[in-house]
Amino acid sequence: MAALGKIRSKGITLIVIIGLGLFAFIAEEAFRSCNGIKGEARQQVGEVLGEKINVQDFQKLVDEYQDAIKFTMQRDNLSETELNQVKDQVWQQMITNRVIEADAQKVGITVTEKELQNVLNEGTDPMLSQTPFINQQTGRFDVTLLKQFLDGYEKAKTSNPQQAEQMKTAYNYWMFVEKNLRAQLLGQKFQVLYASCVLSNKAEAKLAFKDENEEAQIQLASMAYTSVKDADVKYTDEDLKTKYEELKPMFRQPVESRDIKYVDYKILPSKTDYNAINKEMNAYQQQLATAPDPAL
Repeated sequence: MAALGKIRSKGITLIVIIGLGLFAFIAEEAFRSCNGIKGEARQQVGEVLGEKINVQDFQKLVDEYQDAIKFTMQRDNLSETELNQVKDQVWQQMITNRVIEADAQKVGITVTEKELQNVLNEGTDPMLSQTPFINQQTGRFDVTLLKQFLDGYEKAKTSNPQQAEQMKTAYNYWMFVEKNLRAQLLGQKFQVLYASCVLSNKAEAKLAFKDENEEAQIQLASMAYTSVKDADVKYTDEDLKTKYEELKPMFRQPVESRDIKYVDYKILPSKTDYNAINKEMNAYQQQLATAPDPAL
């Protein structure tokens, strides 16, 4: 009974302690949730048609383009400027491909294996001339050489893994070319369909005929700005301000065009960095321990 009475006397204190415990638990969960959302946002480089683009997916495409350039140019590395240009190109190409793929899917446009094979058989696409499968006699792309290479690679993967590893770079490059060739064919088919759907009416046809066939004789006089001396032109600051206010509405944007995307990377010290600074601090400690007392 004495214990129960003591507990009752401390009721307010217990309620406060329990309340603080619950608040701490809720705050911790909220903090974890916020960190999870921030971490997910850091893994995104942008958004195309409402679909978020993951950093890993984007970097994979950048690596493919980078490897393709190094393969065709026989280089080991790209400069920082070239790498930034590759990233811009990959991003623009990704936007174009996603938009075309989405619209093509709505109308049922696809690229079949037969259509791709026809392009390979013709061998006239400029993209194919950048591949190593060029006939030395004709100087043109040879689909037979491509088939021989692909068959040899598939056989080497099981019979000679070392040879397959040596062929892998060329194989990856061909996969890159084939993927971009498919995207190019899909874009061409979509453009053809779109162009076929655009029809001119009678008024447009009449106006086009008039513009192309109507002739007129005119007399034109011109005066070059360079013929007027700068010293002959007098103006004041007020004239410049008036002209500025007059032309300013021409450059006003009714809709904000700024759209900034950025990737946030945390730069944290590695274990090697920690070890290096510890080693340096220990050396200073030894120096201080063995140094003479400056007070003496």
